[in-house]
Amino acid sequence: MFIKHSDSDNALRSLWRLISSIRSRFSNCIHQQHDVIALLYISSLIISPRVVYNGNQLLEEIRNTVNLSPKNFVCLVRTTAPSKLPRHMRVLQKQAIDLLRDRCYTVVYHPSYEFLNHAKFAVYYQICYSENIVYHGKYYGSTNLTVTDLAYRREGEDRWKL
Repeated sequence: MFIKHSDSDNALRSLWRLISSIRSRFSNCIHQQHDVIALLYISSLIISPRVVYNGNQLLEEIRNTVNLSPKNFVCLVRTTAPSKLPRHMRVLQKQAIDLLRDRCYTVVYHPSYEFLNHAKFAVYYQICYSENIVYHGKYYGSTNLTVTDLAYRREGEDRWKL
């Protein structure tokens, strides 16, 4: 598990390495017209559309990877229903879900009716039948996929950095 340090972006860097690795491997198989299938399962209590690393938005990177071949890539996201969050987070949660919904199966749960899922992880499997190989990756983090949780504050500064 990656524990987020208050003065570090270690969780964001770890998650970004996984997403970049997924894109690279999947893209390679698609460009070589391999027989391939990929599965990405993401779980987070809260998700924000504003997570950016090196100028790239995390959710757009996920969407762009799925878009390489939607028939070969299954993306599943599990998160909280926006209606259960405070007003500001409700808006961000809805935006994040709307960004992902057309490319990922998106399951929202309502903590009043179901078990509250605090799990924050991403699990990835890719089977390339052309190469007879299975790729896999995982991210188990201590933070939600939001700017505030993945960012850090530098001493003496009053804003969050990425």
